[in-house]
Order: sequence, then C-alpha cells, then structure tokens
Amino acid sequence: GPDELLVQTIHQVKYLVPVRDMVMTPQLVVYRQWEAQLSALLPRLCPPGSVFVDVGANFGYFTCLLAARLGRTAGSRVIAIEPNPDLLRLLHANVGINWSGAPVRIEPVAVAETLGEMVLTIPDDRSANGTLAPIAAEGRTLRTHRVNVTRLDDLLRDEPRLDLIKIDV
Repeated sequence: GPDELLVQTIHQVKYLVPVRDMVMTPQLVVYRQWEAQLSALLPRLCPPGSVFVDVGANFGYFTCLLAARLGRTAGSRVIAIEPNPDLLRLLHANVGINWSGAPVRIEPVAVAETLGEMVLTIPDDRSANGTLAPIAAEGRTLRTHRVNVTRLDDLLRDEPRLDLIKIDV
C-alpha cells in the first residue's frame, strides 16, 4: 500500500513498516536491522522456552524477532504492548506475516502509573516517538489519539513467570 513498505531483515524476519517514518524505516531498508546490539543481545538473554514482554512494541520489530528465535518450544511466548493505533495495525500484520514463531499476545494499551485514558501524541514522521508527555510541534505535524492506560503490574498480574522485559517508551 502507499503507507507501508515490506522489508526483510538480516535475521530473516519480515516487517511491514511505515513509509513516512524517518527513524526506523531508513535503518531497516539500508542496514536490514534495527539496533544491531540489542538485536544480537535480546535473543541470547531469552532462550527458547522463555516469556518475553515488549513494552513499546512499535510495529513489532523485537516482538517478531524474539518470537522467531523462541520458536514453538513449550513455554515460549511474547507479550507485546503498544498503544499507537497506527502501529497496532502493523504489529498485528507483522505477527501474522511471521506466523511460525512463538505465540504473541498483543495488548493495545499504554502503561503508566495510573489507570484510565491519556492522549498519545505522535510526530507524523517519527512514529517510534509517540509520547504521553506534552510536546511542542516545532514545525512538525503531530497526530493525537486517546488511548487506554494501565499499570504494567496490573497487566501482567496473572502471568506465572516473565523472563525478560524490554521497555522502550
């Protein structure tokens, strides 16, 4: 479509990424990976059979990378937390594209110290930089969405175990 681009990383994981994004998309197109050190480290910290939580999952880069590395080994699973509705659509699509990995549970909420609703503000050309904090436009186009907010402890309360949590907010 006109708003997304399909890329395949050096890790053999495929993603639909937002065309307008000027942070992650250029890195994925040119270098075919994002944050090389974390892309190498996280799978080593989270072997098959682990439970990985991705807070600020974005379009699912680390969600799908870890799901692929965890595979279908018993106990392996990923919990992806992302409030941005535009990125949620891509996150769902990317989990579907990379269907052979560990099961992924997607939570469409923001996490904070309070419950309720807040305004998520997203710079149009930097979808990875959405924030619940007020920001100035500074010549950029900003989009806003009202999003549900919960506490991370409440969201993960019924999880019997967690092996690794990545928080990128």
